[in-house]
Amino acid sequence: MPSIALIVAALAAVWNTTVSWVLRLFTPAPAIELPRIVLAPDTVEPVRTDLPGQVARL
Repeated sequence: MPSIALIVAALAAVWNTTVSWVLRLFTPAPAIELPRIVLAPDTVEPVRTDLPGQVARL
C-alpha cells in the first residue's frame, strides 16, 4: 500500500499541472497590460515656498 506522503505528492503534482492548466485555459487574458507600479519617488524637485519673515540659511 502506498504511503500517505506518496499519495499527497501525486495529488500535488496533478493539482499543479492539470488544474492550473485548465484554469489558464478558461481564464481570459487581459485585454490591456496595466502599467507597472513605480516605487521610486519622482525626480522633480519640490517647489520651494518661503514663509513671510523666513531668513535664508547659508
